[in-house]
Formats: sequence, structure tokens, C-alpha cells
Amino acid sequence: MKLDDDGLKAALKNAMNARGLKLGLAAAALDIKAEFTKYPQHKPRPQAPYWTPKQRRGFWAKLNKGEIEVPYVRGSSKNSQKLGQSWTTEARNSGLTQVIGTAVGYARLVQSAAKQTRYHKKTGWRTEKQIMQAEAPKAIKTITFYIQRDI
Repeated sequence: MKLDDDGLKAALKNAMNARGLKLGLAAAALDIKAEFTKYPQHKPRPQAPYWTPKQRRGFWAKLNKGEIEVPYVRGSSKNSQKLGQSWTTEARNSGLTQVIGTAVGYARLVQSAAKQTRYHKKTGWRTEKQIMQAEAPKAIKTITFYIQRDI
């Protein structure tokens, strides 16, 4: 590689703008987001034997009000918020921060390590901590690739 005056200036400009870092963070965030969108393998589900009394009361109240339907059809029942399709990424701090999130109201009960229900754990839903831990090595490689490519 020959580094002339113009090449040096371009490399320094990219480094000062953290262009490679920002591109790497954005690419890694998209890869991680893709993991959040994956549903567990579809198989016969238990009939919610792990419900707490509060969850059971909430289910019957919502069923009686017509807010939910039985049987629930993933992604097509009238009140499905399509959790898998709802995940997004957002760049903040001039691209130096990437936020992965969803506006689905029940997401925390499905994919949050702190709030995941026993039912969702038993049926194979991965939490944000599990996904981040599994994807961290790949994210680091992606970010490193973009930084090195930009220098």
C-alpha cells in the first residue's frame, strides 16, 4: 500500500470522523437485531401451565373484552403486535451509539431477562442478555473489520 499526501489526509479524516467505527457499529447492530426477530422453532405449545393467578385473571379479562382471541395465531391474530417484525435500530450520538429496540408492549414478557415469563422461557424465547452474549464476538469482528477497512 502506498500512502501519499492525499491518501494520508483521507485516512486521517476518516479516523477523526470515526467513520469505520460508526459503520461497524451500525452493521453489528443490524446483525444483532436480526437475532431478536427470530421466533423459537414452532412446535406444539403447552397450554400455559406456568401462569400466575394474576396472569390467569388478566387472560380471562382480556378474552371477555374481546382483546385477545383463542386460538392465538402468531403474527396474524387481530391484536398481535408482530414482535419479530417490530425490532428496529436507531443511531444516536452521531452514530457512536446504536440502540436496538421495539415498541411492542408485551416484548418485556417475552424477551427480557428481568421480566420474561416462565412460559416464554420454556418455549424457547431467548432474552436480550442471551442474544447479546451470543452475538458479542461476531459484533466485535464486524466492528474491527470496518475500522481496519477505513484506515
